[in-house]
Amino acid sequence: MSQSARLAAVCVFVLVAEHREEQRRRETDRQDSALEASLVQAETKAERAAGKPREAFEFAELVIKSYDTDSVKSGRVFLSVSAEKAAASLDLAIKADKARAPALLWTKGRLWSAAGKADLAEAAFRASLVAKPRLNALLELFQMSQGRLSSAEVKGLCKRTRPYVATDEQRFALLEASLHYAHSFSIEDGLSWTSPDDLAWYKREATERAERKRAAEDSVRRAEEQCRVEAELQREQREREQETTLRAEAVRRAQKDAP
Repeated sequence: MSQSARLAAVCVFVLVAEHREEQRRRETDRQDSALEASLVQAETKAERAAGKPREAFEFAELVIKSYDTDSVKSGRVFLSVSAEKAAASLDLAIKADKARAPALLWTKGRLWSAAGKADLAEAAFRASLVAKPRLNALLELFQMSQGRLSSAEVKGLCKRTRPYVATDEQRFALLEASLHYAHSFSIEDGLSWTSPDDLAWYKREATERAERKRAAEDSVRRAEEQCRVEAELQREQREREQETTLRAEAVRRAQKDAP
């Protein structure tokens, strides 16, 4: 390739790269602008409907989700002001609608958690549990506490929440949380606050779930082994076919070269 041709190729490469970078910048700007516009719209709706739970929820949920966007993670869009305003909207709704206060406080805790405000998040989760014990708020509090809660406090919170747990899945999650976050040395110790029926049920359920998990893992291992065996058989079959082909070719050549 001549020098002029190489120079032309380099110029084309640079132009293509610049075009792609410009497209990327435009798409990034579009995403940032769309996020900022949606935040302004949600904030405006919440302000106009001050004290209404639905608009406060929607504004807070949008801010929470926005923390996971590239626009925010890259530092191109800042949410500190939006988080403050969303929390204020939730506070107005909490005062106006006591019946929905537990859920609103839980959302407020998640909002502050997403914003990295651990102390404010923990306070909101605790307030939600005071308003009405709920499993989701309890689990969020346990996760936020990073093991700082005493065994007695964990058990006490679990005991207060137990009457508000409806399904077996929630029941199991609550009992598991008690064992995990209370750092118990035995099932009986971790569930000392439960009824005999709950304790017996948990032991049966834990055993059954462990057996189902082992069965599922064994099934996966058997399937993987079967796949490995079949792949090995296919490889051997290909090798035999290749060997047969090579032998046939060798015989053909020998016959062709024979006088």
